Amino acid sequence: MSDVDDLVERLLRELDNEELEATVVRIDRAVTTGRQRVRRRRLVTASGVGIAVVAAAAAIGIPAAMRKSPASNPAPNSAAVLPSGVHRSVSPSSPPPTRPVSPPPAASCTGQRLTLPAGATSGVVTGGDPTGRYLVGYVFGHGLAYGTVLWTDGTPKLINAPADDERITVNSNGEVAGSGLDVHDNVDEQVSWTYRNGTVTRLGDADYSYRVYAVNENGDLLVQRTSRYLDHVSGSTSPIVLQVLGHDGSTRQLSGPGSDNVRFVGDIDDDGTVVGGSGGSGIATVWRPDGTTERLHSGDQPTFANRIQDGWVLGGNVGTVVPFHTEGLPLVRWDLRSGKLIPSKLFAAGWDINRYGWIVGTSTEHRPAAEEDDQVIPLPLPPGTADGVGFVATTISDNGHTIGGQANLTNGDIVPVRWLCH
Repeated sequence: MSDVDDLVERLLRELDNEELEATVVRIDRAVTTGRQRVRRRRLVTASGVGIAVVAAAAAIGIPAAMRKSPASNPAPNSAAVLPSGVHRSVSPSSPPPTRPVSPPPAASCTGQRLTLPAGATSGVVTGGDPTGRYLVGYVFGHGLAYGTVLWTDGTPKLINAPADDERITVNSNGEVAGSGLDVHDNVDEQVSWTYRNGTVTRLGDADYSYRVYAVNENGDLLVQRTSRYLDHVSGSTSPIVLQVLGHDGSTRQLSGPGSDNVRFVGDIDDDGTVVGGSGGSGIATVWRPDGTTERLHSGDQPTFANRIQDGWVLGGNVGTVVPFHTEGLPLVRWDLRSGKLIPSKLFAAGWDINRYGWIVGTSTEHRPAAEEDDQVIPLPLPPGTADGVGFVATTISDNGHTIGGQANLTNGDIVPVRWLCH
């Protein structure tokens, strides 16, 4: 494996997405301490024979409480002009209306450590909702091993669900979704779940489960279907299948480069549009609700993309590694409404995008930063924390006022943080 391949694999496994793959501790995801890296290596080794996933149609355990009115889908329009940077494999869809005007960028941000639940000594933020009210992540510490947490206006609540995957996700209704491994007696059980109104609901059946990547505002889930159990003695596996589990009980199967790879990373927009791929494929794909697909390009190099919000896609060029910049890959944005490709001033190391195309990532100074309307806003160290590899931003609200992430303590622990920007 080349240095570039190794860097891309590390970023795509640690950042985004997935902090533990069943294992991915994405947040996609170079946001982890040595302790987390050791844990990830253990899980990757354990699941190296493959995470079992199957493409059989079966009843899907989506709780009725998560069902909402579906968002409207773009209508097909085979006469649409193909914008630069986007290559469609089938008939394109007509673009949505003109984008709303973004609010003024923040002038500055202040950081604070998030409150940890009793027994926790460290943790990370893996996602947040568009309003900034909710943040999600996991914590660990004395007597508490990788507990899933929902912060509401900064107040934490433990969720009784496995947090092995870095990609714990939440929408503005406070609906949380995730997946993780329950390891026992040489057998890994893949567990996927949703949380709403204080209730955890497991997905799947006795044989099959899912790796959860995202939940949108309607309650639709982006998942890979997997076998529930992986026996490391027999090493039995099944094919991996990418699906959208609709809030209305529907199932949509997706295929394409990287969709059947355990290292897949991706996201789902509110209208059901999916973006994603794998570091190995080097191909970023957009799946439209009407069945059309698009391939995103950012030059002649392999491309990755795994965030989408209101038609804004965040990704980068796998083949471009900035010399002497340890954070690695420069970020780019695609506006699916116009087809424009917009380079970013930030880099991939903890990252997210909102409905205005504002992002968080890492600056040239190796520090977390926001980029709002082409303005880079440094994110300062919260009081009581230290600089280092674990100091990153991972989520940004639509108004840019709330940013979630993590920072280091002097003892090496990583703690969840929140920046409030004005």
